Amino acid sequence: MASFGNITRRAGLLSRRLFALLAGTETPADVAAIMSWFHEDPDRLASASPLAAIGGDGGEKPLSSDVMIPVAALTEDYTEGAISAMAHASSQRNWTRFVDSIMAAFRVARAPFAQTVAGGVGDDDDDGGAAEDGGDAPVSDPAVEKSLAVFERLFDLLLTPDSPPRHALIAFDLTQYVCARLRPDAAQARTWLEHLIRTLLTADIPVERHRDVAAAVFMLAGTSPEDNTYRWARGCLLRLRIDLAGPQPDTEAAAGFASVLPQKVSFAEIWQDVLRLRTYHEQVRAYLEALKNGVPAESGYPDLRCDACDEWPVLDAAIADPSQRQRVAISPRATDACPRCFIRLPATNAARLRSMGVAVAKGCCNRIVIWAGD
Repeated sequence: MASFGNITRRAGLLSRRLFALLAGTETPADVAAIMSWFHEDPDRLASASPLAAIGGDGGEKPLSSDVMIPVAALTEDYTEGAISAMAHASSQRNWTRFVDSIMAAFRVARAPFAQTVAGGVGDDDDDGGAAEDGGDAPVSDPAVEKSLAVFERLFDLLLTPDSPPRHALIAFDLTQYVCARLRPDAAQARTWLEHLIRTLLTADIPVERHRDVAAAVFMLAGTSPEDNTYRWARGCLLRLRIDLAGPQPDTEAAAGFASVLPQKVSFAEIWQDVLRLRTYHEQVRAYLEALKNGVPAESGYPDLRCDACDEWPVLDAAIADPSQRQRVAISPRATDACPRCFIRLPATNAARLRSMGVAVAKGCCNRIVIWAGD
């Protein structure tokens, strides 16, 4: 009861809606209110206590080491202060556990909210006749639209460039919940997911959540089954340090996204294509090894001959002919300029260098610039 009292005092009027979420009985209006509450202060979503965050490793740190306290020091003022400090620490732990439970509730798979019917159908009305006469069609609950609007503002706030990594993961979980419960437009859900993946790939997220993000990558790849999409998916998995020799990611971890994103192929097919193809940056690294050894190894870069047709004649000749290697400029890092002339590449060539790892340095020396990626 003491814990319940602490939580209700801290959550205020929203406590009823939060407890409804825990019980799975929330309404769209509850979701809108909860999202607004989070938007007012995103740190309310932080499951780690302030002391744990300061520690840097996410673990609870002892407030101090054990010390001996003389009996003479146990005055009334001292004991009152100690009791107050212990009560505050207990209250913080209760709140942390409560927020963890809230976030766990957002990760529970749930069905979408029921739709309302404009005008309704009376008990004595004939349902079939209403349909034949062009009766009122189901319409969305206005609270659903309000919840989606509030969530979008919260989503943008959580993913600002200066937000901590945990906010990106919170946005990931909340977006899945919104997709499953509120069923937004597929195009909007896709935009959210693309933004999430871009952010999470560069964020320092816990290793145990890498496979959850990998599952979301599969969901996005399944909406556009083609080789470039599979190469992108493979690149994401490599950045997430997913073992490609192991089992495919469990896509149940991203089932919320699947509820609104139509999948055109099975996940087993995606996995096989991800294993079959190589990213361009993997192929460029294989080419650089062949260039170093002076021995062609085209099985390591099967797509460069066709896809880098402008650059390939010089690249191919440079492997066997050392005199041609001066026409190749290797950049050790991402760049949008020629590493020899330090002149900015045209926008199209700079984009090609980032995506494919090779590009012609037009506008200066016309060398073939190579970047193997991170």
